[in-house]
Amino acid sequence: MRNLLGEQPTERLRVWYHNGEDNLEELTRRLVAICLHYGIPQEELQDWFFMTSGNEVPLKVAKGYGDLKIDSHLIKCIEREVECNKIDVAILDPLVTLHGVSEGDNNKMDTVVRIFATIADAQDCSVELAHHTRKLLAGSTADYVVDDMRGASAIKDAVRAARMLNQMTAKDAEEVGIPEHERGYYFRVDRVKGNNAPPSKAVWRRFVNVELPNTDEVGVVEPWDFPGQGEASPQKTEAERTADHVFTQLLMRFTLEGRTVSDSAGANYAPHAFAQEPEARVAKISKRRLVESMRRLFAAKRIRVERVSVGDISAMHWSPPRPCTHKSRLVSSGRSLSALPPKAGIRQRIEHVCFVPIADINHHLFSRLVSSLLLNLPGGLVVDDIGLAATDRLVK
Repeated sequence: MRNLLGEQPTERLRVWYHNGEDNLEELTRRLVAICLHYGIPQEELQDWFFMTSGNEVPLKVAKGYGDLKIDSHLIKCIEREVECNKIDVAILDPLVTLHGVSEGDNNKMDTVVRIFATIADAQDCSVELAHHTRKLLAGSTADYVVDDMRGASAIKDAVRAARMLNQMTAKDAEEVGIPEHERGYYFRVDRVKGNNAPPSKAVWRRFVNVELPNTDEVGVVEPWDFPGQGEASPQKTEAERTADHVFTQLLMRFTLEGRTVSDSAGANYAPHAFAQEPEARVAKISKRRLVESMRRLFAAKRIRVERVSVGDISAMHWSPPRPCTHKSRLVSSGRSLSALPPKAGIRQRIEHVCFVPIADINHHLFSRLVSSLLLNLPGGLVVDDIGLAATDRLVK
């Protein structure tokens, strides 16, 4: 059994998919694209997957805007086909094509939905009804919720569980660096009703184009993890590593420039400030991902908050991953910056290198130390997310 969308099936099931809007040719194109994308031999679908179109097999179990007329003969035919083909899951898409009654009539729509619930109970199968949503107000950026189902509220009341599809918002797209013209490919699946089921997190999907042998392109859904969310995976680990790297590099640069950032919300909030910088924009690292990165770095003790003397302001610094044990450590040994030997008097090669952890350097001396090192040490300076590595002793 294949795990196609990040959810491992526990058993193989027979599925009947009925689409009341598209013809069989269009449905077949979609099916072929899915098989090509996931490497499924079409022979494996025989006797396991059944597909019908409303153009060839119209299904309307009830009609009537005045008196409700139920098509009992059609209902018996549906039950017989489900039983004969041992259908485990019936997906009927969309609900509006399965009846001819007013969608706004609570009593009639309750009856229509419960017809399919009765079939499910009688045949011990699952029936899924696809249904449209109402139109949101012009300019609205809100997500669709269960009450946004089109028509009578009896529809949502009559079903056991409901899921809602929401297109990625412009805000989410900006945070993860997805261009506006590609935003429509991404959508979220939310469980908005689930009787007797525990709460579940949102699931993300996206469309990808699959080229058929006749060069037609058809959209196929595949799993997609929103950066920073989802189960542990190589992609998620790499996304977190990139965010941590960008955060630490920006913190280093800000410190070198004498710009103070804080871990508390406000004008100097680090994730907000860093998200505006070119490094974060190029790497497509959003403020939300930088917030998560800051939490990870605090937990790993790679950064800490230090109180600086001027105005008792909190500022971020790196924590040392290891102490500097060299006997002539620049800061903790108490040597003044002016005591460093002049660069002009040094003519020979470097013999030793001293590592100076960032957290060991006083915040106000940091910029002066860097400038002095660059001026006085011929070996130069290496800065990374751990500390400073600079030449310390030379042989004439």
